[in-house]
Amino acid sequence: YFIVVIEDITQRKAIQKALQQAESALREANEGLENRVKHRTLQLKRINERLIQEIEHHKHTQKALQKSEERFRAIFEQAAVGIAQVSLEGLIITANPKLCQLLGYGIDELSGKYLTELIAPETGTDYEQEVRELLQNNLGTFSLEQRYHHKTGVLVWVNVTVSLARNPQGKPDYLITIIEDISKRK
Repeated sequence: YFIVVIEDITQRKAIQKALQQAESALREANEGLENRVKHRTLQLKRINERLIQEIEHHKHTQKALQKSEERFRAIFEQAAVGIAQVSLEGLIITANPKLCQLLGYGIDELSGKYLTELIAPETGTDYEQEVRELLQNNLGTFSLEQRYHHKTGVLVWVNVTVSLARNPQGKPDYLITIIEDISKRK
């Protein structure tokens, strides 16, 4: 006798075929994902390299700006003449140590004071007229010899040179005022 067992494997074959197709689709999806990850990683690497370059450039620029500011501050603080930044309304915004020494005031005393308060009245009003001309673009700069009041009341002969600083849009911003002691000449 023979015993023959016949089994229907159609369903098993269909399942194996479906599994093979699913595995094949999964491999293709995985390869596609890996390619996208490689491509995006390369993009991010390039972006990161550019960011590193920009950061280095920014650091270099910041260092150069800091050195420039240090040089300007040294010039302002150590100048042999008085220097004041004056608002368009005539208020002293800041002054260097030489101007404070020349007029006998501390920086806190000068800041917020109108520059015209320091001008001896008998000197005349040429200063205010010249500033108006400067603001109307009729002058690039001007110089005047005037007498200023020292804090002690003594009159000091000075040569005042004023120029107009403009903002990046070209509008008048403040006055750069250089005040030189010329008492020995007078």
